[in-house]
Amino acid sequence: MNFSWAKLSTKHKSLVFAGGLLLAGWLYYAWIIQEQNEQITALTTRLQAENQKLAVIQGFAYSHPEPAAFLVELERKLLQAEAMLPNQPELGGLLAQVEQAARACGLQLVEIKPATAVAKAGYREMPVEIGIKGTFAQTAEFLKKLEDIPRFNSLTQVSMNSRQGILESKLVLIVYSYGGAAGTAGDKQVPAGPTDRK
Repeated sequence: MNFSWAKLSTKHKSLVFAGGLLLAGWLYYAWIIQEQNEQITALTTRLQAENQKLAVIQGFAYSHPEPAAFLVELERKLLQAEAMLPNQPELGGLLAQVEQAARACGLQLVEIKPATAVAKAGYREMPVEIGIKGTFAQTAEFLKKLEDIPRFNSLTQVSMNSRQGILESKLVLIVYSYGGAAGTAGDKQVPAGPTDRK
């Protein structure tokens, strides 16, 4: 079958031409316009993300007009956090603070006995047994001072006995630190009385 463009009627030529235009238009849309729309969508999304970052930066700059002062404040807060929950189970500073608090309240510090540290998920608990003698008012003041110690701690046990007007108390204070491997020096029981500490 021989096909000749010259033999086609004007109507058929118009239909073929219109079909060719439609096909060319569809290919133009699919390859160029669709791709451009996808690029525009991607760029719009990226622009929105960058605008959000810019808004965060502008908000930070507005809230902290003096970056140097903000860094100093951040450093202070970091040191405070490290004092509350240090990386090492070392108790020297805490024992000195407990002794100072007892002295300030007029209590007699009978003993301080750190026990074996217990490893938890990501942190350690070290029980410290504290023995004190004094009046009820002095003991209550001492308990308040324990709450004010910078090192994060919790009082888990209190037992009191009164003998001849003197209140003898045994307290168990749990002291926290970030955990290390078991078997470190902080894991061993180190009995320490008031005269044993540095």
